[in-house]
Amino acid sequence: MRRFKISLPAVILSLLLPIFLSGVAYSDVEVLQVSPMELTKADVRQLNSNPAILSISGNIQSEQKILRLDNETIRKMGLSSYMVRDPWLESRVTYTGVLLSHLLELTASEDYSSVLAIASDGYRYEIPATEIQRWPVLLAIENTPGEFGDKGPLRIIFPYDDHTDITMARNMSVWSVAELVVQ
Repeated sequence: MRRFKISLPAVILSLLLPIFLSGVAYSDVEVLQVSPMELTKADVRQLNSNPAILSISGNIQSEQKILRLDNETIRKMGLSSYMVRDPWLESRVTYTGVLLSHLLELTASEDYSSVLAIASDGYRYEIPATEIQRWPVLLAIENTPGEFGDKGPLRIIFPYDDHTDITMARNMSVWSVAELVVQ
């Protein structure tokens, strides 16, 4: 049997180095930046994409009452990805999308308290701003392996592995998101 001597600083460095090199860590979730943010708040204020896959209304910074975003515009908001154990698929899945905090940084007024996520089938759930700021909540546009099927093209994803209240995280994970109302 071989024995290896490893110093404590080497162990700490080996644990921290991937965080500094590859992305941002929220709790134990490693969030990788896939593409940079290409839009500014000024760009977003005038958006009105057709055909839209997402509408954003409520307490927003826009010359219009409703922002309509297409897939390409959402992708320009900067994509991130992370792997979680999906409680519905019961497997590890890598999701890619825009962090909800980044999307709201570009679109929402600074004093928002929550976001009401509304699915195309009418399901809705209010996500508190504290959850959006604490966790890397994704507005996912793709997943690996496979497609969303009837649960897309947009889906709210939480780091289910780490969330302190898995039932709450599951309830906030709206599928087929069609509209966000900033409150």
